Amino acid sequence: GNAPACTYVSAVITPETVTVGWVGDSRAYWLSGDDHPVGDADRTLPRSGAAHPAPEPDHEAVRIALPETPPPAAFLPAVDADSTIRLPTPSALLTEDDSWAARMVACGQMTEAQAYSDSRAHAIVSWLGADAGEVRARVMTLKPNTPGAVLLCSDGLWNYVQAAQTLSAFALPHGLAQPIRAARALTDYALQSGGADNITVVLVPFPPAAHAGPESKE
Repeated sequence: GNAPACTYVSAVITPETVTVGWVGDSRAYWLSGDDHPVGDADRTLPRSGAAHPAPEPDHEAVRIALPETPPPAAFLPAVDADSTIRLPTPSALLTEDDSWAARMVACGQMTEAQAYSDSRAHAIVSWLGADAGEVRARVMTLKPNTPGAVLLCSDGLWNYVQAAQTLSAFALPHGLAQPIRAARALTDYALQSGGADNITVVLVPFPPAAHAGPESKE
């Protein structure tokens, strides 16, 4: 059988910066507090099924001939690992999937619709594991210019909702004070939408609270 493998995404948050790193197709989103969601109706996620449904929840790693240096993450300029960039105000996807579909679109060989309709769409092209070979995580440091939150998630969530603005409208502003509660609500949404894959969700407010304590169970 295949050697054990996994994807990886992390965030290190200071009072001034957010540093994200990733390997594979787990994602980091910036959810801006300036999106100003209003009313409970704005925090209702769509019920239309998976945006880019995976054929099966078995994300078998594959090796395919693609450029060694992938393009930068969506909505952001290219940066080196030690670079710092100022984040635009709107909510945005920070990472770019190390997946077959994302690479094919980035190379200009397929449109997004063509790539994600292919059975290989969700195959990962970079991962952590015994058979991963040499792995170089992509890292960027950002300086957000507004309050907000960083959302880290596996494809068990983003298969069902991908738009950063939609996630922001659902998770904020209540997620700034109760991030665990907001993360659980997103997890529940993914489960109710099918829950076909492992679901991991972490929401971290920015800037971090000086003395963050346990959340109320209310």
